[in-house]
Amino acid sequence: MLGSLLKYEFSAVGRIMLPLLGALLAASAVLGFAIRAGSNIGTAAVLVYAVLFVAAMLTTLILIIQRFSKNLLGSEGYLMFTLPVSTGSQLWNKTISAIIWCLLTNIAVVISWILIMVCSDADFSAMTYGNVNSVGDFISQAFDYFGKGQVIGTAVELLAVVMIVSGSLALKVYASIAVGHEVENHRGICSVGVFIGFSILESIILNAVGDKFGDIGKDIAVKIADNTANALTGVHEVAISIGIVMAIFGAIYFAATWFIMDRKLNLD
Repeated sequence: MLGSLLKYEFSAVGRIMLPLLGALLAASAVLGFAIRAGSNIGTAAVLVYAVLFVAAMLTTLILIIQRFSKNLLGSEGYLMFTLPVSTGSQLWNKTISAIIWCLLTNIAVVISWILIMVCSDADFSAMTYGNVNSVGDFISQAFDYFGKGQVIGTAVELLAVVMIVSGSLALKVYASIAVGHEVENHRGICSVGVFIGFSILESIILNAVGDKFGDIGKDIAVKIADNTANALTGVHEVAISIGIVMAIFGAIYFAATWFIMDRKLNLD
């Protein structure tokens, strides 16, 4: 049943996000070619790309909030909670969907940057060391220097961290909305206040364990100074640390949201 929920959720969000991300990629290609041609439309292309870039980021966040609050806590909740699906599955559906769309948005943004560089025929030689004149040269030299396995492994690891961080952020939003929904008046303001409170609490906890991150940072600096090839080992250590911490936060937010939805929820 979770698969059916995800299919419906992906379709509902995709009707808005896929055209928007497609427009972002198209605008990046136009911008790249305008830069290469030195065209007068360059300024307009930059403006269009910037507007679509911001719109993609904001729309992703808005849809994450809207799909949870209206679909589960609003009038649609009466229908959703009559389905033969557990509260946990409902929450996993929204969380997985949020992770996927955050990931797709970030991938689209990265691809748009690459498209701008490729279509503009950018010269990397002024920005990098060695004979690097294109995206392909950069990737090829990274494989040669660090090793293909290590580069791909680090990329996969960073992708996993992005997914964990995205999921934790979505769950923090859900927990904030769920707590705010329990008050009678000014639920939106209360949810924002709860979100800020959660963020402050996260900062306090992260500061409390900050010495560990400081030691990792110093270790990375030593490795880079000693041998740049060892820098990816430092990236691995940071990625693991961030992934573990954010996974713990996410689990706490998931449990809190599940408890309110399963035991305390009072639909309008």
